[in-house]
Amino acid sequence: MKKIFLLCLFLIGCTSISSITGRYTSEILTEKAVVLETIYTPFLRSGYPASYQHSFNSFTQTYDIPEMVSRYSIVFHCEHDMNFVIEGEGDVYKLYWQTFSKGDSVYIQYKETYKKDKDGYKIITDFDFIDAIKFKKN
Repeated sequence: MKKIFLLCLFLIGCTSISSITGRYTSEILTEKAVVLETIYTPFLRSGYPASYQHSFNSFTQTYDIPEMVSRYSIVFHCEHDMNFVIEGEGDVYKLYWQTFSKGDSVYIQYKETYKKDKDGYKIITDFDFIDAIKFKKN
């Protein structure tokens, strides 16, 4: 019984995760692109609850204090005639937004996430952005 259990563990260990899930990830791909647009969107979202207690009576009232959030987006037009959009909050996205301007030429690095159909053809399900680097055209 113990030998069968160990054999099963060994066989599972030899099987790749991608063959179990049917999802694959490409190596890092690089492609030329042009920045179509840089977008900054400030907005309010509900923040954290805060309690306020009146000093002259014993009840507590809770308020939802809104939080100002900055969202940054960049639209790239890739050499394979496809638009690639990155967007998010925080310093990383802010840095990209500050670095790039409309019309800039860049190299985009990304990975493809895909699955295979019954004939073995790739069906792309997602693109995972890694980096973008500005370059000068000659």
